[in-house]
Amino acid sequence: MSDELPNETTPLLGPTQVPESSSLPVPATAVPTPHRVHFLDNLRATLTILLILHHSALETVYKRNYSDQYTKSQLLPFSLFTAINKSYLWSLFFFTSGYSTSLSLLSKSSDRHFLKSRTLKIGLPALVYAYGGHLILFLYLAFGWEDIFGSYKAGWAFIRLSGPIDYVAILLVLDYIHLCVRWTRRRWPERFAIISNSRIFNLLRPTSRLRFYTLVTSFMTILVVFTFLSCIGIHLPPNVIFFAFPYDHPGVDVPLSGVIAYLTGVHFSSIRRYLTIKPSLAYATLFLSTFVAYLSMAVVQSISPPLWRFIELPTLFSSIYFFIDGGFNPHTIFFTFWNALVFLTIPISLISIFAQAPWATRDWGFWTRHTYTQTYINMIFILIAIHRFQSIHNLFIRTVLVGIFGVIGSWLMVYTPILTLRAVEYLVRRYHRVLGVSDSP
Repeated sequence: MSDELPNETTPLLGPTQVPESSSLPVPATAVPTPHRVHFLDNLRATLTILLILHHSALETVYKRNYSDQYTKSQLLPFSLFTAINKSYLWSLFFFTSGYSTSLSLLSKSSDRHFLKSRTLKIGLPALVYAYGGHLILFLYLAFGWEDIFGSYKAGWAFIRLSGPIDYVAILLVLDYIHLCVRWTRRRWPERFAIISNSRIFNLLRPTSRLRFYTLVTSFMTILVVFTFLSCIGIHLPPNVIFFAFPYDHPGVDVPLSGVIAYLTGVHFSSIRRYLTIKPSLAYATLFLSTFVAYLSMAVVQSISPPLWRFIELPTLFSSIYFFIDGGFNPHTIFFTFWNALVFLTIPISLISIFAQAPWATRDWGFWTRHTYTQTYINMIFILIAIHRFQSIHNLFIRTVLVGIFGVIGSWLMVYTPILTLRAVEYLVRRYHRVLGVSDSP
C-alpha cells in the first residue's frame, strides 16, 4: 500500500489509486491517502500489449516484401484480429481512463488540482510531442535509418510515429467536460436538483438491474444507429482522425463508442454490481463472444467482397478509410450489429474478469505501472523487428516475432532508465548509511 499521493506516471489512463479507508475521522481539508487499484494497472498493461500486437500485425502486412504474394487465407486471421480490436480495444482504453478519472477526483484535494495535474502531465507532453517532438524524432530516424523507418519525404512514414495524440486530445476534452458538469452542479445545486428529480432523469438512473439493462439497450440502439449512419456516409467521424491513421483507421463508431465507454468508466463504482458478471461466467462469455465474433465475420466476409475489402489489412498502395458500399444491404446491417455485439460482450467479460478474479486483482509488479510511454515508442521497435526479420517469409511466424520484439523492446526502453535510477539511488543511500556508521564514535 502506497503512502504517496496518486501517481500519474500513466497519463494515458490516469492514476490508478483510490483513497484509503480509515476508521478514524479525518479533517475535512485532508487529502485521503490512496492505495493502488491493481486490476486497473493489470488491465492497462494487457491492453497496451494488445495494442502493440495490433500494430505488429498491421505493420508486418503493410511493409511485407514485394516478392511475398500472400493469399487471402493467409491474410484473413490478421484482418479479423485487427477488425475485432477496432470494435473494443480503444473503447476499453476510454473505460479505464474514465474510471481512473473518477478515482483521481476522489484522491485529489480539489477539482482544480486534478485539472492542473491532468493538463501538465498529459496535455502538455502530448502538445510538445505533436508540435515538435514528433517531427524531431521522425527526422532523426528517417535520416539515420531510412531503410527501416522510411524516407523523410514519405507522409505515411511520418504519420506512423504520431503516437496516441488523437486519443489524448479526445480524452482531455471528455475530462474537461466532466469537470465542467461537476462545477456547474456545485455552482447551481437547485437547478441540478430539479433536473435530477425529473421523471426522465429518474428513468435513466440505474437504480436496479432492470433499469440498468434498459439503459444499456438504449445506448446500444443509439450506437447501432450511429454506426449505420457512418457506414452509409451520413455521419462520418471527424476527418482529422482519419488523417492521423494512414492505414490503421479507427472504427466507424468513433467517437460515440469512446464517449459511452468513458461514461461507463466514470460511473463504474455505482454500476459495478450491475455491469460485472461472475468470473466463471465471464470466462465462458469471453470465449463464446470472441469465437462468435471471429466465426461470423469470417463467414460473412467470404460471401461479401465489400466487407472483405473493408477489413483487409492495407498495403503501401491500398488503404480503405471508409466503409465499402454502405446502405440498406445485408453486409452493412450485419456489420452494424456485429460491431455493437463485440463492443458490448468482450469488454464486459474482460472487465468482470480483471475486477474480480484473484489472479487479476493482485499486484503483478511494477512493470504494469508505467505503460504510457510504450504507446509512443512501440512503433520504433516494431519497424526495427520487421527489418530484422524480413528474411522470414512465413507471415504468421514473422508477425509473432515482431510482436514479441515490440513488446519486450518497448518495456525495456521504458524500464531501463527507471531501474538504473533506482539502483543509483539505492547505492547512494547505502553509501551514506555505511559512511554514517564509519563516522560514528
